[in-house]
Amino acid sequence: LLYVLDPHYQPGKWCGLPAVGGGRGYDTVMNALGLVLEEMDARYKDFNQGKRTDEFDRLTVFIDEVPALVEWCFDGKRLRDQRWMSFAKQLGSEARKVRISVILMTQSPLVQDIQINTRMRENFTRIALGDQSIELIKESREPRRSELEGLIANKQFTATMEYRNQIHALDTSNVPILAR
Repeated sequence: LLYVLDPHYQPGKWCGLPAVGGGRGYDTVMNALGLVLEEMDARYKDFNQGKRTDEFDRLTVFIDEVPALVEWCFDGKRLRDQRWMSFAKQLGSEARKVRISVILMTQSPLVQDIQINTRMRENFTRIALGDQSIELIKESREPRRSELEGLIANKQFTATMEYRNQIHALDTSNVPILAR
């Protein structure tokens, strides 16, 4: 199952997949986050009854425009809607055991832009595309930095991934074929 939440959604944007939240429907997205938390609660009841992790169907929640969503939660500096903070903390630390994955789309690598802390960031896999690929390599303490930079140098489509505190260059050679 794939669940797309996007406050900037318009029909056809996600290859025909339905999405929740178009027209800057931030409250609709927040309500959908609540439904995901309810699903996680239901799965944990089954987990408590002995259902194993591999018996759950995978649920992937794809959330676009996360910094805009977080910004909507604040009225100036005052928090007006705490649902994002609750969602991010719970899903970032608990969802994996019941096969719920969350993909957060943001153009910023800064944890404060999506209101998670640095320790919580370790629960997430970060993927950087295009120009941000080299930035992810540069900010890492990866001993293979120059090797990784060489792997993405002069490539039209670049992607890197931080997984368990290690940076990996991703193979993007099929991107033009897939795009067609």
